[in-house]
Amino acid sequence: MVRGLSLISLLVALGVKLGSRGPVFYRGQRVGKDERVFSRGVPEPQYRPDPNARAALDRLAASTHGAVYSEGQVEAASRKARELLGSGPTVVEGEEAGKVPLAPYLAAAALFPFGLLLWRRDR
Repeated sequence: MVRGLSLISLLVALGVKLGSRGPVFYRGQRVGKDERVFSRGVPEPQYRPDPNARAALDRLAASTHGAVYSEGQVEAASRKARELLGSGPTVVEGEEAGKVPLAPYLAAAALFPFGLLLWRRDR
């Protein structure tokens, strides 16, 4: 069984590699304090924040009658969002009644051929 799963994993990895230019395993980057980009825990030394970004954000906020908040002003941004959104209902009535969880059905559909192989092998 482990051999079969490793073969399937190898085939999927080969398909990803042949089907796209990117790597098989995704290595995401994250943005840290002062807009520094980190990949694999190491800061990228060549990255420098755009000095014109704040001016562009200020122009955008002025044209949309909004505001720009820095990282230290999280409470002010949260207060403004609550003020604009109000205190209405958080869930629309009847919205949850129509949802059907599809994950069990998708898992069953994905594992059904594997189950047939095992059933056929045991006969």
